[in-house]
Amino acid sequence: MNDSCSAESLIIVLKEPQGPLNVGAVCRVMMNFGVSQLRLVNPCSDFRSLDARKMALGALHILEQAAVFSDLETALADIHVTFGTTRRFGKYRKDFLTPASAARIISRSETNTRCALLLGREDTGLETRDLDLCQRFVTIPTHEAYPSMNLSHALAVLLYEVSLKCESTGRFMIPPLKTGFRKRDRTPVFPYAPNPSGYRLSGSPEPGSPATDLPATVR
Repeated sequence: MNDSCSAESLIIVLKEPQGPLNVGAVCRVMMNFGVSQLRLVNPCSDFRSLDARKMALGALHILEQAAVFSDLETALADIHVTFGTTRRFGKYRKDFLTPASAARIISRSETNTRCALLLGREDTGLETRDLDLCQRFVTIPTHEAYPSMNLSHALAVLLYEVSLKCESTGRFMIPPLKTGFRKRDRTPVFPYAPNPSGYRLSGSPEPGSPATDLPATVR
């Protein structure tokens, strides 16, 4: 992992978002993961409406500071590596990355390398000509019965993976696995489990009492 990696340097680009609610929700997800740079290409006319502002909540500044572009090529002009999100299994099938593998590449990028996540419009996604402007392609494995994801939900999956790979969450430790044994005497902590010795333990319920019907538990 590149220790200089920061979510703050990542740029989110939405091409032709159709609804203000989705734009606001995207801002909120970005704020959740420490990402603040949003670019909108031909967004809906009311992308800063009251609905969008309500969805953005504490991320209102991201909505207000979002840069607006008339075409995708201009929006990506200063980006070094663009990760296009798609489920179009055609021309770029063999080059697809999972969100985890894409996040790994982003986390290993140099500090001065500008990376962007590009998401298409809600109904059609990115077109082939949009993907032609990308250097990498990302797809989220979803169930074939309903593969399309909500715009903000898809972004949340992507940014979650990025946050795991970058220093913002890289310092979290995995706690040791707890067992059903006390450290002092290694005695199993199953208060109502049968006693192999045949003797009733002190404080344990009489056989046939309601308490004996309780399931064995682990403290």
